[in-house]
Amino acid sequence: CPARREGSWPTVVAVLISGAIGFGAMVVLPIAAVLICFTIVGLPLGLLTFVGGAIGLYLSKTLLALVIGRSLFRDPTRPPHDAVALLAGLAIVIVAINVPLVGGLASFLLTIVGFGMIVSMVLKRFNRDATA
Repeated sequence: CPARREGSWPTVVAVLISGAIGFGAMVVLPIAAVLICFTIVGLPLGLLTFVGGAIGLYLSKTLLALVIGRSLFRDPTRPPHDAVALLAGLAIVIVAINVPLVGGLASFLLTIVGFGMIVSMVLKRFNRDATA
């Protein structure tokens, strides 16, 4: 019988924080992009911001599926290939978003958590480059 894995509080808190960041960015990013577009100089930056946010929202479930897949195969001696982890995570995500009655809510929650992860990674990258 395999050991039951229990989620720790830091993991739950990290998911909630990622969801809050994703929801905030999902609401604020299009508004900021439109406001930046009011100037001629800011028009390309605003369009780039809007397109980048749309791409991030599109890829958010894929990134979250990779994280879910990696957590399934948590063996430090032999980590799985990323393709295997991605396929396993995508299977779980696809099943979750196709469940009747709650699939839409699951899709929305998975999207905002994944988008929060993307925004957090981008901000961490910019902060690291700014301090270096």
